[in-house]
Amino acid sequence: MGMVVLALFLGASRRETTPELWADGGERAGATQAGIVVEIAKGLDPAWLPWTTLALAVVPIALAGSRTVPSAVRLGTRRDDIAGQSRLARRILADHLVCLACIAIGLALQLGSAAR
Repeated sequence: MGMVVLALFLGASRRETTPELWADGGERAGATQAGIVVEIAKGLDPAWLPWTTLALAVVPIALAGSRTVPSAVRLGTRRDDIAGQSRLARRILADHLVCLACIAIGLALQLGSAAR
């Protein structure tokens, strides 16, 4: 990974891993899950849609809590050598791409269903 790109990741990791931002992200994740559970409870048609959306929401939330945020915190400390920091930055990027795919698919399903 280029030094400029790595420097950008390092700066973002330091800014984006404060306890306040973690709490804010947790609140958004909880609100998202609550909204989907309300859809499930209402018995919306088609029944598979809210369950699929919930599964697509849980993946990024779990990934962020278990791997992305800890990797970003570690990257922000700069305690690893350049190769280790590059590895962490690539892992964070891959995690974000998985999250983006899950969110895009869930949004497309929700919007497609609403258009009917």
